[in-house]
Amino acid sequence: LLVRMKPIEEKYNKIIKSSSERKDILNAVDIEGEHWDRELNAGYSLLMTELSGENQDSMKKLQKQWIKDRDKKISDAKKANPGNSDLDAKTTFLSETKERTIVLARSYDKIINAKTKTN
Repeated sequence: LLVRMKPIEEKYNKIIKSSSERKDILNAVDIEGEHWDRELNAGYSLLMTELSGENQDSMKKLQKQWIKDRDKKISDAKKANPGNSDLDAKTTFLSETKERTIVLARSYDKIINAKTKTN
């Protein structure tokens, strides 16, 4: 996951660091966030295929709570700096989504590794 996402992060980080145009920075953060969001959704779906019914229900609840928490952080970021709220919101979305994607990927890897050891 991190290896696959590295070129994407590098591409958009380069734009963010080198651009003086606010719209370019916003666009780069937004697009990178979209990439991480697609990875999150793919990882969540993959993880759900490995969980039993009861564990799936727990994961759904955890994911819904994570979404609420993420959205609150985005809202708080907007309020904290009204003059820069759009960038703060997009940056918060990006960082929260990236972090959650990595958590889900590690959970999936842990399940797969446990299955491999028992086989």
